[in-house]
Amino acid sequence: MEEGDAFIIHKNRGRKPKHAFSDEFKDTIVDLKKSEEYRDVNFSHFVDLLAEKGVEVSYSSVYRILTE
Repeated sequence: MEEGDAFIIHKNRGRKPKHAFSDEFKDTIVDLKKSEEYRDVNFSHFVDLLAEKGVEVSYSSVYRILTE
C-alpha cells in the first residue's frame, strides 16, 4: 500500500534473467554452426559435437539460438 501501483510491477522488469545465455555465447554458437566444420550437420548432431568439445547446451537451447 505504501508503494502504490508500483508494487505490482516486477522489480526485475527490463533486466536479463540471471540464467540466460550471454550474447557472446549465443554469437559463438551461431559462428560455430556457420563454420565449414559444422555447416552441414543437423541441430541434434551439432549438440553432440558441442558436448564432445565440452560445451554443454540442450537441443532446445541450440534450436532457439539458431532460429532467432
